[in-house]
Order: sequence, then structure tokens, then C-alpha cells
Amino acid sequence: MKNKLIFTFASIALVGCATVPLDPKVDVTEIQPFIEFNVNDSVSIVNEQKNDDTLLLVDLKTVAFTGSKKELTDTVIAVAEKELIKRKAIISPIATKQLNISVDKFSCDQSGSFSMGCETVVSVETEGQYKATYTAFGESALGVQHASNYSLANAVSAMFRDPKIINYLTTK
Repeated sequence: MKNKLIFTFASIALVGCATVPLDPKVDVTEIQPFIEFNVNDSVSIVNEQKNDDTLLLVDLKTVAFTGSKKELTDTVIAVAEKELIKRKAIISPIATKQLNISVDKFSCDQSGSFSMGCETVVSVETEGQYKATYTAFGESALGVQHASNYSLANAVSAMFRDPKIINYLTTK
């Protein structure tokens, strides 16, 4: 009986401290609105985040989520490309316009009794001409994965609300 009790508590302790990879998705269903614009040009988006180390991104006591800032930046780039294609941009590695993007900070915590909130800080540079940093927030009662998706998408929305970025993308 004593061994069963020890085994049960050990199992609960191990399960209660799980580490799971964060798997951000390209999700624009709840992206914050931004001004409509058309690019009508080719655009290259470069991942400037060099840190591909697996990091502890979110620690919720019972479960921890890991990932890399480079992977998060890849998701931001995928969201940006999706939005730019809707606006008649041609995504190409050799392009007239270039955006260099990096996720510099990412954090999540419980923002209410039943919801998670994530904050993303993204830096963007346009061919060495203009640099900006955007902070975005995403919240979801569906958990960390959804909150992180919204936060990453809203970082793209923040970038596309910047008149200097829009001017850069739309000016020939």
C-alpha cells in the first residue's frame, strides 16, 4: 500500500510539471483591424532573430511551454506574408521592398480566472531606413496556444498600423 501511494504521488508530480513545445499557428481570426492598403510590389521578409535556442517561454506551474524566438519570428513573418498577399504584394526572396523582423520578447501569464494573456515585442527594420518596435497583447480563455497566436498576429497588426511602414510598402 505504501509503495502504491508513493508511486501515485510521484506520477502526479511528474505529470503536473509537464514541458510542452509551444506551437504557434498563423491565425488572423481575431487580429486587430488596421487600415486597408495595397502594396502592388514585391516584398521580402527576413527573420532577423538569430536565437534558435529552446527557451522556457511560459511557466504556468503545472505546465511549461518551450520554444525559440526564431520560431516565434517565423510565425510573425507567416502572418505578415498572409496579410501582404491579401494586399496584392508578391512575396519573394529577391524583392523591391524588405522588412527585417525579430521577436525580441514574448511572455504569457494568467490574466484572469479563466484566461491567458500573452505579450509580444517585435522589432522591424526597412532596409536600414526605418526602425520601429511594436508591443502587442493577445488574450484567450482557450489557453496559451490561442493567446500566443493572437499576440503574434496583433504584433503584425501593430506594424501595419504604423504610417511609416505603410508608406514604405505602398510607395514606388
